[in-house]
Amino acid sequence: MRYRPLSRSSSWILTIAGGVIFGLGSSPALVQDEAFAIRTALIAVADADGAGIEGLQREDFEILERGILRDVVEVTEEGITGELYLLVDTSVAFEPHVFLLRKSLRAFVDALGSRFRVSLYQFGSRPRLLAGPTADPVELSREIGTMMAHPDGAYLLDALHETAGAMTETERVEGTPPVRVVIVTGSGPELSQTSDIRALEDGRTTGAVFDVIRYEGAQAGDFLQRAKVDDVLNRLSTESGGSLNTLLSVNALESTLVRLASEQLRPRYRVSFLTELSPQTDSADLQVTVRRAGAEAVVIGLLPGERRVESGRP
Repeated sequence: MRYRPLSRSSSWILTIAGGVIFGLGSSPALVQDEAFAIRTALIAVADADGAGIEGLQREDFEILERGILRDVVEVTEEGITGELYLLVDTSVAFEPHVFLLRKSLRAFVDALGSRFRVSLYQFGSRPRLLAGPTADPVELSREIGTMMAHPDGAYLLDALHETAGAMTETERVEGTPPVRVVIVTGSGPELSQTSDIRALEDGRTTGAVFDVIRYEGAQAGDFLQRAKVDDVLNRLSTESGGSLNTLLSVNALESTLVRLASEQLRPRYRVSFLTELSPQTDSADLQVTVRRAGAEAVVIGLLPGERRVESGRP
């Protein structure tokens, strides 16, 4: 059900800390309370072809929370550009699936477009830089086509140590977005000389955001060492605000990579809306519509925290 906005004469005035005022005009339930909350959702918007839509304003968004129309009070565009390190496992874990691995990585690069300067590394039979940094998808696809899996273990911890050094040596302008690190790895043996503790600290010092895709194929190698590597990946992805996807089938690799490029790595919007203090909002409660032909909005999640708004009459 939708509600008509309150008339100007009966509309309440909400004062947000610091004196910014605006009218409340959606659900009648809101005007019965003494205080409200402004919460913020992170939303990705794409057109019918999957390309991100930029330049949207507050009036372009409509939010329903549990079927109730909410006032959108602020929209901030969060463009995603900058540097990305793509670390790919070319060890024995992917030896039977190397053609599918190449196909999946090419689909990821196509979906990513030219928004990032990408450094492509492989870490089967020692870490090695294959391409980049480059924003040219053609160059990246060409190098992906040369990838060969090795009948050897992975060197993921060594790759984290090596790329962390490259990141910290690069000078960046203040205010630029953090580096993104996308790791595609299997569950085979790990042969790195770098310790898990050192690799974890190296990753933390970069300030990068880590997105991990882990294929749980046939287990091999030392179980304790594998557990240490998995703990490093879990911590880096969680602490940095990235993502961790565990795949039971290698056939899900392409769709997972494309979804990562299309949702997490495309331009996004912080959309703030007015709601009740209780109950707390869950991302599953939200239905977002964008007033553009063919546009589709995806709720990535809710940002932590909220702004409390006290009510009062003019």
